[in-house]
Amino acid sequence: NAGSIFAGINGHFDDSSGGYYDVRYPDRLGANGGSTVALTYSGGTGDGAAIVYDGADFKVVNVGFPLETVTDANVRAALICAAAGILVDDAPPQIVDDADYGVQYAGWSGAVDAAAYGGGYRTAGAVNEWLAYSSAAPTTAMSLITYRGPDQG
Repeated sequence: NAGSIFAGINGHFDDSSGGYYDVRYPDRLGANGGSTVALTYSGGTGDGAAIVYDGADFKVVNVGFPLETVTDANVRAALICAAAGILVDDAPPQIVDDADYGVQYAGWSGAVDAAAYGGGYRTAGAVNEWLAYSSAAPTTAMSLITYRGPDQG
C-alpha cells in the first residue's frame, strides 16, 4: 500500500511447491482502533495482509501469513526490516566518553573510587534506567556488575 511501511515490497508465499508449506488460508486482516492496512494480498479478495498500529505508547505490526513461507529471502528480509523500522525506537543513542565520572548522563551519575576496578563506577537512581556501551578497541575489557537493593551506590 502506498505510504505504508511495506510500500514497494512485493512477493509470494509458498503454495507447497517452494519447499515450505502450503499457506492455503492466510488470515484476512482489517484496520480497527487506529490501525491501518499496510499490505494487501493480490488476487483473491485482495484483503489486508498486514496491519500497523503506530501509537504514542506502543506499536504493533501484524501479518496474516507465516513470514517463513515468503519464498524470496530478500523479500522476507525487507518485510522484517520494514516492521523492525517502526517497532524500534528511532531516538539516536547517546554517545558517551566515560572517562570523567563527574559527568552525569540521563539519570546516571558517576563516582571516583580508587577501590573500584577502573577507578570509578556509575549508578542509576531510577528503575529501568539503561546505558549501551560499545568499544572500538578489540582489546578493551568491560565489567558489568548489576546490583539491586539498599545502599547500592
